[in-house]
Amino acid sequence: AGNVVVNNVKNNTTVHMAGTTVTADGDVGVLATGKEHIKNYVGGLALTLGQGYVGLGASVAVNTIGGNVSSTVDGGSVINASGGEGLDVSLYGVDNDKNLTTGTEKKTGLIIAADGKHEIDSVVVTAGVAAGATAGVAASGTVTVNSISGSTDALLQNSTVNNAATGDKANVQVLANDNTEIDSHVGSAALGIGVDAGVAAGEASDTNVLSRNTQARILGKSNTERNTVNGNKVAAQAFSRQDITTNVIGVSASGGMYGAAGLAGTISVEKNSAGTLAQVENINSLNNGLNVESDHYNQVHLYGN
Repeated sequence: AGNVVVNNVKNNTTVHMAGTTVTADGDVGVLATGKEHIKNYVGGLALTLGQGYVGLGASVAVNTIGGNVSSTVDGGSVINASGGEGLDVSLYGVDNDKNLTTGTEKKTGLIIAADGKHEIDSVVVTAGVAAGATAGVAASGTVTVNSISGSTDALLQNSTVNNAATGDKANVQVLANDNTEIDSHVGSAALGIGVDAGVAAGEASDTNVLSRNTQARILGKSNTERNTVNGNKVAAQAFSRQDITTNVIGVSASGGMYGAAGLAGTISVEKNSAGTLAQVENINSLNNGLNVESDHYNQVHLYGN
């Protein structure tokens, strides 16, 4: 028995304002949200009975999420936003156990926000069973590969903000939030039984790769041609969290009057090359508070035998 499953999701979510002049008595929002969730459940069973038989079971699952979430204002835009009732913007954080916490908060003025959430839930189980009057040989193998890549980017670049607008609601907030989770469970079992001899082998392999970048940036045109970005409060804030939970189990059992052999093995590979950046560069700014903040959380939970 054998199963091969491939899930590939690649979405780009983009909001882009370029070369635009806006004067608003209220709020201006440039908001992008991208969310993907793969749920994958695969199982395979090979069962053979007879004089002397072999049972083979194999399953392969590949789950991939890619793509970018971007919210951008650039190209010499001129924006004056005095602020109004506020826009609801997602907020991410973690509790004491680094579990994700979510909520919303009203932000006023110019809000450039990119919000990404990506999740893979995968369960793959394979079993091979062979029973023979003389000999039984069983083998099973399970391979899972999970990958999440891409970027979440909030960017204000080469633009003038609030060269005329003032007030305690005339804020400039550039916010990038990204949460990535992989929950993978892989199992492989083999049972070989024969009157004379039994042989069983069960192997399980799990690979999880995260390579997602999160950026919140306020950038002027150059060091010699700086842009004006004024506001009551000016902020560039980037938050990212990566969480991997993997459970890999390989089991083999064999029995025979004269001989029995069993082999079980597991392999688990975890790789995280994600980056988080908050940046303010090459601007002139009059403000009552500047916040440049980058928060990155990463954790791996590995269980198996």
